[in-house]
Amino acid sequence: MTSRQLSLGNGLTPPADIKMTLTLVTPELAREWLKRNIKHNRPISTAKVKQWRTAIDGGLWKLTHQGIAFDPDGNLIDGQHRLMAIGAGDVPVWIPVFYGVPAECFAVLDVNYHRSAANSLSIAGHKNTATLAATIKLIAAYDAGSLSSSSSSMTNEEHLALVEEMPGVAEATDFGIRLWRAIRITPSAAAAGAYITRRGRRDLSDSQWESWEEGLTTGAMLPGNDPRLNLREAMKKRAIESIAAKVASEAGRVKIHATRDIAKGQIATYILAFNAWIENRKPRSFAWNPIEDVMPAVTSASFARRS
Repeated sequence: MTSRQLSLGNGLTPPADIKMTLTLVTPELAREWLKRNIKHNRPISTAKVKQWRTAIDGGLWKLTHQGIAFDPDGNLIDGQHRLMAIGAGDVPVWIPVFYGVPAECFAVLDVNYHRSAANSLSIAGHKNTATLAATIKLIAAYDAGSLSSSSSSMTNEEHLALVEEMPGVAEATDFGIRLWRAIRITPSAAAAGAYITRRGRRDLSDSQWESWEEGLTTGAMLPGNDPRLNLREAMKKRAIESIAAKVASEAGRVKIHATRDIAKGQIATYILAFNAWIENRKPRSFAWNPIEDVMPAVTSASFARRS
């Protein structure tokens, strides 16, 4: 291997002890480095590997500022597609290689091209990251009173910061997925509803939460007009409506932000049903208009005794 050390200089202190070399990467070295690929890196794009391979074979490879990166523990955190392309051939190429890149840089690597919020959460070790990212965004929008906005956005760094500030959001996401499988509620909306209600009623016991969530998931042995049963039926109805709304929106027949409006309605209905269950009320339905009605808050009423 041939390399030329490039100094970062001593002007402004760089983050951590990052070092950079300009390295001639052979196919053998590329394959060796790929053994250090981190478990949670983004999925391999065969099209991207083929694109790099074609450039190398055609003599079109250009040395740029983009290259390979390893974290302080020697794990490969960026450049897996380039290395796969090099390792698949027999031509070495020059690439900048960075060592000691801190873990917090994961969130901003290739953010505008490949690495989504879900990718960044996965790299950080979280599970069900597509639903988790959507759930975090919905909770933040609910807290900010901006669920009606169709243009809200969050950076990957904000997702990573908020997941640490939302204890229990991963467990709520798991429940949201379970409930989606049972009644086809949008999983992120179910997860957001579960998180918001659990956060608002930390006074409830584990057995009370189990009664609410298991009854909602299974529907087994629920009496007539039980809020859990009514919520199950409402979500099944909304699932049909959401499909129709998305089709109409995509066809240009209506101008709505279908996904956000649907999620907003599902979160509101979830909270309304929860409130009715806490207060031992048995409404026949949950009337809520996503255009006119404000988002409901979690009730502070005492848990009513069941007859």
